[in-house]
Amino acid sequence: MSDNKSKDEGISLREEIERDSDIYGGLFTSDEDLYDPEEFGLVDPWYCNQSFDFVFVGKHPDEEWYANIYTAKHEFWDKVYSLAFEQATALLSPEEREKEFKFKFKQKVCGYIRVPKDPIYYPQFDGLTFAQYREQLIRKIITSEPPEIYEYFELNGGSALSIVIDAQYLTYSLIDKTIDRFLALGQKSWKSEIPVAREHLFVETKFDAALMT
Repeated sequence: MSDNKSKDEGISLREEIERDSDIYGGLFTSDEDLYDPEEFGLVDPWYCNQSFDFVFVGKHPDEEWYANIYTAKHEFWDKVYSLAFEQATALLSPEEREKEFKFKFKQKVCGYIRVPKDPIYYPQFDGLTFAQYREQLIRKIITSEPPEIYEYFELNGGSALSIVIDAQYLTYSLIDKTIDRFLALGQKSWKSEIPVAREHLFVETKFDAALMT
């Protein structure tokens, strides 16, 4: 939690949620904020309320759930970028991977900065750099090989919870409904049998989406 919203000594999570109810509505609290994208004229940009961390009380008073919630669109991009990285990396030899992913740092007054290095162009990438080829793969995957995305609740051990929901962007009221849904399911892992509709996911890269906003 941030300093202005951190849990005071001796205050229970329920009391903290109640204290922050004017902001979050009374079911959860967080050290993050969501905003109304339409207020800023940002109806569907890639960076608009696509993920959020929050904590809420379970069915029993002593249960505290620490949740990370993502839209299906956010999950789609994560999978696409991971697939592209894996496919590009698979074409590199161990020696090439060592050169590509090894970075040097130099010390400055306030810490360390990464030393720029000359780009490496690979024949197996048709003369492109790793970053250029990965971007090419990203566009190909989005266009021709999009991965299927499912809504889910996933318990990550202890009280950690990951959530993916099919939504254009996140709102506080939508998080309230998601908490109610999780409690109604018995506070257990769940995955939808039906993938999120392709038209609900992104059709452009993060870079292209940023240019359009």
